[in-house]
Amino acid sequence: MKIKEINLARKQNLKRENEEEVKKNNNNNKKEDKDDNDMNKNANTNSKIIINDIVVWKKLHKIHQNTKIFIVRGGYKDIKEDLLKRGLL
Repeated sequence: MKIKEINLARKQNLKRENEEEVKKNNNNNKKEDKDDNDMNKNANTNSKIIINDIVVWKKLHKIHQNTKIFIVRGGYKDIKEDLLKRGLL
């Protein structure tokens, strides 16, 4: 009798663990799908909007009009850090 009870408990535990793993995977897939959808929406929105004016760009990104901004591309980490310390965005 004890062996049957032990085997039954093992089967129940395995079944419960499998169900929990399936739920976890489903939740992860839903989150990934939502993130993908959000990225697609943003990509579609951003690709349709062409901004040629800094005033419009600042409004879109909710940045005050008097705020100074800069762009640093490449390996100029020191310059970027210095400009950020000075209060530029």
